[in-house]
This record gives sequence, C-alpha cells and structure tokens, in this order.
Amino acid sequence: MKPTLSEVIEPIEEAAPRGWQEEWDNTGWQVAPGDPEQMGCSGVLLSLDATEAVVDEAVREGLNLVVCHHPLLFRGVKRLVGATAVERIVARALQHGIGIYAAHTNMDAAPGGVNFRLAERLGLRQTRVLVPGAVPGVGLGCVGELAEEVPTEQFLDHLTRTLGLPCLRHSAIATDSVRRVAVCGGSGSEFIEAAGAAGAQLYLTADLKYHDFQRAEGRLTLVDGGHFETERQILDVFYELISKKIPNFAIHRAAVPSNAVGYRIG
Repeated sequence: MKPTLSEVIEPIEEAAPRGWQEEWDNTGWQVAPGDPEQMGCSGVLLSLDATEAVVDEAVREGLNLVVCHHPLLFRGVKRLVGATAVERIVARALQHGIGIYAAHTNMDAAPGGVNFRLAERLGLRQTRVLVPGAVPGVGLGCVGELAEEVPTEQFLDHLTRTLGLPCLRHSAIATDSVRRVAVCGGSGSEFIEAAGAAGAQLYLTADLKYHDFQRAEGRLTLVDGGHFETERQILDVFYELISKKIPNFAIHRAAVPSNAVGYRIG
C-alpha cells in the first residue's frame, strides 16, 4: 500500500517543524493536487529548487511528489496563464497530479539540518548554533572546531574539494591558520558579526556582496562558497529522513541541473 503524501512529509516536519521557519518564509505545501492526507504517493523527487525541468523530470519518472528546499511561492499568484515560470510550474504540477513541498529556513535552523550537515562535512566538532532561536538547540548558522589547527590556505583547499566547488571567493586571509570555523549555508551576510563574536577564524556562507567582504576588517576570513553549493547537502538529509521512516520507497535525487548560477573559469 502506498504511503500518503502527508506520511512521506511527516518525518521532515518532525525533524524541522514549520513553526521554526523565519517570519518571512513560506515553508510547507506549495502545490497540493489533492488532500495530502488521502492522496497516495508514487515516489519522491528531491531538489534544491522546484524548477520547470524538475517538475518535467517528476512527470517522466512517474513521481507525484517534489520535495525541495527553496519555496516556489513567496508572493500571491493572481492568475495561471503561463506568463511566468512559477505559473507554469504550478499549472503543470496540478495537471499531472504532482505535489510540491518545501522545507526552508525551518530546516536551516534544525539540529542536523543544513548548517549542522555542512559543518559535519567539513569535519567540525563540538558544533553549536551560531545564532540561537527561541527553542534550545535551534537557530541559524553553526560554529565548531577542527580536530587540529591547520593552515588557512590548506583549509580553503579542503573546503573546495569537499564541497565540490567550481570556485570560491574570499576576503583577505585574516589568520595564518584556522581551527574555529562558522558556517551558514545560503545567504548569511547578516551573521558576519556573530561569527566574529563567536571567535571564528573563518566564516563560510554565500551571497556576499563586495562591501560584505570589507566587514571582515582583518578579524576573520570570509568565504563565499555559493548558495547552491553550501545548501545541497540538505538533499541527503531529506533522503535519510524519508527512507528511515519508509524503507524500500522510490526516492530520487533530481538528475536535471537546478543551480541558477553558472560558472566560467579563466
């Protein structure tokens, strides 16, 4: 018997309740072609974004649920006439009976979510929330320690290899070596001062502007690893949560590219 759409989403909401999202966010069901409590789920497609290509892939693969990190809808949709990508995605999902669900800043803030998984991949230990929220252990960003002090240039090479970065941007190297590192997957420029106050020698995030790099003021090294690249580990979290609750179920990672940013090197 197929699980319902809601049953597939249940472990995600248990790990990261929607109440943990930021006030401006729109976590949860973006498109529901029927009652999620009643509608059976044929399989799940995981992606950072629900793009037109991702929905087309779900149609081809016969999967009627897309779980993504970034919400599709932030503003009200006034009409469905196919004039924008969002309108076309909503219409196509409804046409083919595909639900779209997003777990965004609630999953950023969750223990074991975006930032703790990023810290784990980089080998950080004794991790803790960088900017705590109202719930103990829940908040944005993460700070931790490497097993030993390493040269900063060596850690930047490690970071590039481990995250598979095509390139990275960074401020002037503030310290010859690094041990305490802060991370915030996706946009985290607002936490530069918090990273410094936490004693981080290096802060990894994304979407930094030119003048954001100046805010380092020689106190720590700021690194922009890319929005997509610092958040894509969330797909592993989604996979693990769903597969643990529903073993032997069709869970696919999107094969089509969904990174909105391209790179040309040289």
